[in-house]
Amino acid sequence: MKRYNTPSSKIILSTIIIVFYFSIILQIPIINAVTELKLYPIADSYVSSINPNTNYGGTSNLDIVKSTNMFVGNKIAFIKFDLSTIPSGAIILEATLNLYTSFIVSQTFQIQRHYCRDNTWQELSITWNNKPSYETPSGFWTISKASEWYGLIINSKSYEEEWNFVDMALKNSDKKMTIVLSSITESVDMFFGFLSKDQTYSWMEIYKPFLTIQYSIPLQSSISCLLSKNRIVQGESITISGSIRPVVFSQTVKLIYTDPYGNVINRNVQSNTNGDYTDYLTPDKVGLWSCKASWEGNADYQGAISSQATFTVAEPPKRGSLKILVRDEKGNPISGATITSIAQPIEQTSLIGYSGSDGTYTFNNVIVGSYNLKVTKSEYNDNSIQLTVNAEQTTSQTIQLNKLISSIKIFVKDSNANPLVGATVTSTSQPTGQSTLSGSTGNDGSITFNDIKTGAYTIMVSKSGLKSKSESLSTSLGEKTEKTIILEPEQQPSGGIPGYPIESIFIGILLTIGFLLMYRRLSEKNPKLGL
Repeated sequence: MKRYNTPSSKIILSTIIIVFYFSIILQIPIINAVTELKLYPIADSYVSSINPNTNYGGTSNLDIVKSTNMFVGNKIAFIKFDLSTIPSGAIILEATLNLYTSFIVSQTFQIQRHYCRDNTWQELSITWNNKPSYETPSGFWTISKASEWYGLIINSKSYEEEWNFVDMALKNSDKKMTIVLSSITESVDMFFGFLSKDQTYSWMEIYKPFLTIQYSIPLQSSISCLLSKNRIVQGESITISGSIRPVVFSQTVKLIYTDPYGNVINRNVQSNTNGDYTDYLTPDKVGLWSCKASWEGNADYQGAISSQATFTVAEPPKRGSLKILVRDEKGNPISGATITSIAQPIEQTSLIGYSGSDGTYTFNNVIVGSYNLKVTKSEYNDNSIQLTVNAEQTTSQTIQLNKLISSIKIFVKDSNANPLVGATVTSTSQPTGQSTLSGSTGNDGSITFNDIKTGAYTIMVSKSGLKSKSESLSTSLGEKTEKTIILEPEQQPSGGIPGYPIESIFIGILLTIGFLLMYRRLSEKNPKLGL
């Protein structure tokens, strides 16, 4: 047969799994089981003022009276319990003393309770004269009927701490608790009593006094204690934070600070909805401090104490000033330069500033020690410098920035890669504001134009007997742009006389032939001319 084979059982199982899952994931407090304990007195008796040396232990009644009648006197009841069966660490939710009235005479009575710290009294020897002292009364009850059970609350989370007899008794090493009952109502000859633990008849055993205690055993918890810093300077604040786990909110967290001289500072804060707490402290003494966090616990969780956290408070460091002057290579001030520290004393935060119109910036109230500064500005080379700041002095330092320079270097060569000396190099176009570049190549066939504007250039190169050539190039800030330009030789005409074009020679021949034909005709007409 399969287990959990009905829809209802599946729903129950699923619900249990879901509750368990969310209690872990969301850290929802798990309600602890409440245990009820029933205890009977280990001793009870009453004492009487009219018989101050008489012991009434072992009698069946616990008489209580406050009377002006000298033959009645005052009677007070003592009841003692052994609480050693209550587990260690238990949280007492409520405790009730249950008493059964044996008789009551004619009127309503009010009784009050007292806590007795002395548990050494014995049932068969206690008397009015040797009775232990007890505390002032706290709380009262009205008794109006005979043969009636009355439940007198002696411990409850709903009341003030002074009502919690069981809590107080559990702090004793013997784990015993004595309750003293006395009458508030004063009368002449009227009194009443409760049945005691000692009954003559067995059928009366059910009316013996007893104590019911409801308690729970809280689960374990933890609390952390974390520091924002391990070292601070006197005058600075430190943040102390932590968490209670599982999450418990609206609980008092006790912080114990110990200064370098052993003095203790106690402070209380509350946990928030996440179980977290935060405190801020500004230590007033130099040296090693420690801190611990704790909480007392509640009905669901045991209290916890954190591990000890320590931090050091150092003396305030000495201070000085630092003045930086930023100049170019010509000694002119540079404004808008960024000045930052890339290394500084441990307590000093990083420095940053910007040079003004006069090229200076002053860092005031800085910690003395060694600094490494870096100065930057666009269109300039970066520069760094190391210096030392002295106490109550202004350290001045000039830092030079060199302007980033752009340049063009032109190499001119022939078709055989030989450098050409004396080639003319000029720019036919250049960036706005840039004058025309012009010059001749040197012995290595190159020429360099320095400190020029960045942008696009067109370079023309020429040399006699060689074809001129143009090239385009662009320059970048702070970079040298190099370009090699090859010049080819000019083309020579084919045939003819060197230095004369073939067309000129042909025209010359035609003119000569025409001249000879003209001269022959003239000779025929005039023989004297001859040919």
